[in-house]
Amino acid sequence: MRGLNLASQKSGCGMRLSNLPSLFVSSRRRRERASEMRPSNLPSLLFAMVVACLILHSAARADNLTVTLFSPVVGAPGSTLSIVGTIVAPSTNSGSVYLNSDALSLAGPFTLNDDPFILNAPTSMAPGATYTAVLFTVTISPQASEGIYTGFFTILGGESGDPLALDPISNTASFEVHVVPEPTAMLLIGTGLIGIMLRVRRRR
Repeated sequence: MRGLNLASQKSGCGMRLSNLPSLFVSSRRRRERASEMRPSNLPSLLFAMVVACLILHSAARADNLTVTLFSPVVGAPGSTLSIVGTIVAPSTNSGSVYLNSDALSLAGPFTLNDDPFILNAPTSMAPGATYTAVLFTVTISPQASEGIYTGFFTILGGESGDPLALDPISNTASFEVHVVPEPTAMLLIGTGLIGIMLRVRRRR
């Protein structure tokens, strides 16, 4: 009887036995690739998506304030101007907004004083609340040149009531200071005061 040559004998299904080791390796690699393609990172991916949705939802519902400044204001060098503004807490806010501080800027020869806002404005505003008053003053340097100067005002605070929260919670409202000679200033200031009184009366 001839001996069986395992290296060349075919099995009943027409497959050489010598190919079995390579087939086992190939099968293992296919399983490894399938494992790599399996969504094993699905839980962490879903978690990241949920966090992103929460962040977007929080940003979309963030409560805020709307500031409108009565501008422009007109003054001569050496004078002090009061900037009147209206702060509105939209009725769509979900709760009170806390007014802790402000950011005030005006490039040029001016001295800014936000004490009227810090000392007199409400510390918090409920949805639908409105506040109109002098928010800050601008003192024009005696050496200031005639011209138009633009400044910006933003309210800082938060929704939690934390007195240390200093997030921007309002739009950045702009205002203009017109520096003019003394006679022109007196005329324009009188006209401007009449306009402010009319606007405040209409709001009431």
